[in-house]
Amino acid sequence: MRQVNCYICDSDDASLVVEQKFVDKYLSLIDPTYNQGPRSLVACNVCGLVYRRPQIDEADATSLYENFRDSTVLTETPDEYFDRISSLPAGESENHAKLTWLQGHIGDFLGTPGRRVLDIGCGGGVFLHKFMEWYPGWAGFGVEPTPAFADLARRRAELEVAEQMYQPGIFERGFDLICILQVFEHVLDPITFLRGVAADLAEGGFAFIESPHLSDLPHMPADHDRFHAHHVYVYTCSTFEYMCAKAGLTVDFWGVDVTVRDKRNFSALVRRGTSEAPVFPLNDVAEVLSMSARWRGEV
Repeated sequence: MRQVNCYICDSDDASLVVEQKFVDKYLSLIDPTYNQGPRSLVACNVCGLVYRRPQIDEADATSLYENFRDSTVLTETPDEYFDRISSLPAGESENHAKLTWLQGHIGDFLGTPGRRVLDIGCGGGVFLHKFMEWYPGWAGFGVEPTPAFADLARRRAELEVAEQMYQPGIFERGFDLICILQVFEHVLDPITFLRGVAADLAEGGFAFIESPHLSDLPHMPADHDRFHAHHVYVYTCSTFEYMCAKAGLTVDFWGVDVTVRDKRNFSALVRRGTSEAPVFPLNDVAEVLSMSARWRGEV
């Protein structure tokens, strides 16, 4: 674990969002003693970024994702998980909702066969398995550091999968669509990560990013899985756009939706571009502090 300042602006001026005193199951997979020290979510008073302090470091992350689907976390085998998620009816399937969202925004683009899609943090391949049913003319690739789920994605979704943390250029570059679904909040160095995504995108291609949104805070208990150690940042539109701009990406669309499980995610489509980074202070600092105050009053 490491003590950190704000990732965006390096300020150490931050307001408490919530102190965390519960046993974090993900910290327990790395080192149970990590649960003994003080832990909190804080909001930067300069730029509004919500981040965890202290944070896991690169070595901790490597250890965590090698064991991420440990039996103490999951109560089913990988194949049982794949069968359960793949068989959900449309009205209960978050993957169906994601594909419907994509269809509504870039349906014509997706309907062109012969293109390549990469899912970063593909898990067991359940999203791309459904994607390939909708768009069978595409070639699917995945990156997944957890061995049992990389194997699952190869076997059940028939994907080409790199069993490692994402690095640009793992496969031949030039992906028409890169999916980053419930992964971006895990990334310790998000601007460098996004620069890699930009390098791997084909000309005219899109990255589809979905991640927990700040508006989850007043609706979730402090010990909810959304706020455990594997999620190091919680984004607003401004903090997300800032990181994209620093990475050479333009945000084509950004919006917040509520899932069938009553979770609030932002969904974004980004592409290579040269938009300017927002100027400090970002306009959501007051919003962040207001939400965090409401949340502290409920826990």
